[in-house]
Formats: sequence, C-alpha cells, structure tokens
Amino acid sequence: MSILHRVAMAIGGDKVDDYVAFDEEVSREIRQITLGGTVLETGCGPGTEAIRLLREFGARQVIATDISFGMLQAARKKYPELLLVQADARRLPFRENAFAAVYSNCMYHHIEVPDRKLVLEESLRVSRHSVLLKEIAGFENRFLNASYTLYYSIVDGSAYRPTVERWLEFLGSRVRRCIRRPERALVFRYVFFVLDSAGKETIEQALPGKEIPSAAG
Repeated sequence: MSILHRVAMAIGGDKVDDYVAFDEEVSREIRQITLGGTVLETGCGPGTEAIRLLREFGARQVIATDISFGMLQAARKKYPELLLVQADARRLPFRENAFAAVYSNCMYHHIEVPDRKLVLEESLRVSRHSVLLKEIAGFENRFLNASYTLYYSIVDGSAYRPTVERWLEFLGSRVRRCIRRPERALVFRYVFFVLDSAGKETIEQALPGKEIPSAAG
C-alpha cells in the first residue's frame, strides 16, 4: 500500500487492517473468476488494473478500453504489453459473449445515472459469465453523505456516489456477491460487486425500461 494511501486513511480514520482484509477478499474473487479467461476492462485509465489482471490474477488475455486517448497513451507507455482499444463503454465494439468477464474499477461513479445503465447493459451483453465492479459508496448518514458528495464534486467531479443499498438497487437481481468495507471508512469507501451475466433474456427484467443493445461485430 502506498504512503499516500496510508496517509489518506490515517486522516480519514480508516483502519489499515480493514482495507487489507477487503483487498484480499476482493483479489481472491477476481482471481477465481478471471484465471485463464479472456477479460475486458472498461475505463482502464493508465492500465494499472489491467496489468494486475494479467500478472497477478492470471487472465489469459485482457483487452483494456478507455474513451480517453490520452489515458490509453499513458497505459501504452507504462505497460507496452497491454492490448488497448479506444472505446465508449456505452457502445462497446465487441460481439455478444465475447469475454468471460468484464471488469470496471471505480468508473461508474463518474457517470450519470442514464448513461450508467447503458454501460451496465453493454458490459452484460459482451460478458459470458460475470461482470465485476469495484466502486465507491456513499454514507447512510445524510449529513455525512452531503459533505462527502460536495467535496468530491469539487475535487474530481465524481459526485455520483450512491450508498451500498442504492448500488444494489441499481444493479438488481444479477448481483451474486457484494463485498463492502465497514461504514466507518471515511475515505476509501470501496464496495465490490460480482454480477451474473448468464441468461441474456433476463436483462430487461433486471434493468426495466431499457432495450437490449444489438450485438456488435
């Protein structure tokens, strides 16, 4: 864990042991699902998580996508072995069931709700088995949540931070596993979801009011 990460946790009152336990449990889950498979990452940024999927979690192949060409350039410079594709997560240029799993790390909370549904639908469409989401959760306490939202809307424009319960409501009946940090975590309020992407005919039930995108490619 980086020094800056530890400092931020200390300031926020987070416990290192809580974070380590969370990270270890999430890592076990990711490894179990991605080992030996083909994985798509949406919103890969500078490639940090994509390279972990290859080196640490044992994925056979990883295609990392981002809408930002600048981010992809940064990822290419740092990790030249990565397969990188510039793509909008709302309209992925891949056929249905192209990947064993789709992974996103802290991307959804930057996206407004209508587009967030489109991103989820696309991830479900191209995945054969699982969609993995590591995200940020808000507070149940309304005062804390309002302060938290205001701070991050100013700092990095990511004010869309639902509570864990709201995340579960949004993701629907497809959630197979939810791993969360304790409510007392003030800074790195991570939550991890594993979604079942099998049974494409039930997408409309899980996400009412949205049409299923046609298969690409």
